[in-house]
Amino acid sequence: LGPIGLILPTFPQATIPSPEDPGPVDDPASDLSTVCRQAEELGAGALWACDHVFWHGPCLECMVALTVAASATERVTVGTCVVQLPLRQASVVAKQAATLQILSGGRVILGVGVGSHPGEYAETGVDYHTRGRLLDAGIAELRRSWASGHQVAGGDATAAGAARYLQLPAPSPVPVWAGGSSEAAL
Repeated sequence: LGPIGLILPTFPQATIPSPEDPGPVDDPASDLSTVCRQAEELGAGALWACDHVFWHGPCLECMVALTVAASATERVTVGTCVVQLPLRQASVVAKQAATLQILSGGRVILGVGVGSHPGEYAETGVDYHTRGRLLDAGIAELRRSWASGHQVAGGDATAAGAARYLQLPAPSPVPVWAGGSSEAAL
């Protein structure tokens, strides 16, 4: 990692056109790509995307935003800062991170945490008070999912049970960093 990391502008403040001012609307994808390219050119070593499933304003989905970042750059590390793993199905996050790891050439760090907004948990239907235990279980599921395709070149459609259903292609190792300062995160 380089000496500078940048949290990406994933909270777009787009201008909504009005009858009085029908001017151009911001293009978050173009803006994000430009910021990523410029950050890399200026020496940033990492680009980070924050995560919220429900929020009080516009918020781009972190894994999709990191895909844009990885596509717009060649060298910088891309990572989540932090994905609230208890709000998501861990095997799906594992597949997303594995795909991003492959497409980025091995530049992904998966930051995971529990968040600190009870209302966001209520909106997703997840018990806020179990988020620490859910994070631990989610990390175990990430590792299980990635291991399912380890040292397997291709699938076997004739296999039965778990041997038939693997996460392929298996990525190079995806570092998992836990972040947060709450008791649940610790």
